[in-house]
Amino acid sequence: MKSIDLEQFKLPDVPGVYFFMEGEKGEDNILYIGKATSLKSRVRSYFDNDILHTRGLHIANMVTLASSVKFTETRSVLEALLLETELIKKHKPKYNTISKDDKSYFVLVITDEDFPRVVLVRTKDIDKENNVILKSKVLGSLKSEKVKILKTFGPYPSGQYAKESLKLIRRIFPFRDKCNIFDKKTPWKKQPCFSYQIGLCPGVCAGVCDKKKYARIIERLITFLEGNGEKVRKDLENDMHKFSRELRFEEAQKVKETLFALEHIRDAHLISRDVNEDDRNTRIEGFDIAHLSGRERVGVMTVVIGGVTAKHEYKKFKISKDKNDDLEGLGELFERRVRHLEWGIPDIIVVDGDARHINVVEKILENNNIKTVDVVAVTKDRTHKASKIIGAKGALEKFSKEIVLVNSEAHRFAISYHKNLRSKSFLK
Repeated sequence: MKSIDLEQFKLPDVPGVYFFMEGEKGEDNILYIGKATSLKSRVRSYFDNDILHTRGLHIANMVTLASSVKFTETRSVLEALLLETELIKKHKPKYNTISKDDKSYFVLVITDEDFPRVVLVRTKDIDKENNVILKSKVLGSLKSEKVKILKTFGPYPSGQYAKESLKLIRRIFPFRDKCNIFDKKTPWKKQPCFSYQIGLCPGVCAGVCDKKKYARIIERLITFLEGNGEKVRKDLENDMHKFSRELRFEEAQKVKETLFALEHIRDAHLISRDVNEDDRNTRIEGFDIAHLSGRERVGVMTVVIGGVTAKHEYKKFKISKDKNDDLEGLGELFERRVRHLEWGIPDIIVVDGDARHINVVEKILENNNIKTVDVVAVTKDRTHKASKIIGAKGALEKFSKEIVLVNSEAHRFAISYHKNLRSKSFLK
């Protein structure tokens, strides 16, 4: 597909969700789903000359295969984000790989209780077989409890993104998260929770909101999270007119305020993050060597995808011979890594050291005809903290936090692996 083809799709300059399609008529297969502040400018950005550098080989291949673009408009970036997440979960597009397979991402959980809690939970803390939350602390409970799950949304590639979005949603649909509900034998609290006092909880812990009214809030929240904001708006408008006809003006005013909040979602901070949407597909690999004066050398590979550690993809290597030479060890480690292209081709390689270490990796990449991979090195101070990052300028400017993260993970993982081998060797 080429940029000249975009005119026929008449992309609007509004928020929404877009679909890159494959097939003769562009209707056979969804390759990729994304969200945008401006559908027109966002989709057009996929046809920039530097797409390989800005988006990587993964996305560049997707654009080449695509034959058409479809889209759905939304009222806000927040609604685009929610709709995108649900559609990715439903269609599982080939090029939205990260949202499908990483076990450390957040999902939004609504519990199956009389007064459901709404909380962000890591996927690893959910027992999918029994549909329960495993860790009670997630629910603000000190006692061990397994709470059934009513509904889940996500996964969300960025935990910070999910938290910021939930803050916006909670201002429109106040909900219970971690406050405790007392049984009928226990008197209601005299003082409602702090979230109620600042308008983020309807006050179920203090008996201010009854079960029926709270169920209505949760029902609308679920509909909104499913990406159907228009249905929620119509539902609220019907309620407002109904309350007005029945002269229940105070309730009508509250519904009117909710409608106003929906129409004026302040998601500017989400908009600023939108330009980095495809960063969720950026694969960064860190490499490090550990040994004791050249003996029992080991190497490791750690992985960060979309700013999140992908620990299920970490690898361990035993370096073949004892030698107090980190450059030689890195060379052997990386040579063995490039034999496994089925693990995926990284966008950025991070090594511990300086320009010499970068040169070792770049030479191996060149010898194996692997292109479009940036290589950077993290230089440490005397306390072994990152003091400087050198190498590919574009990578270190855009992904400095992720580079430091994957590097520190590589150091931790290498030391842990080395200590474990040394302990086994000592026991023998």
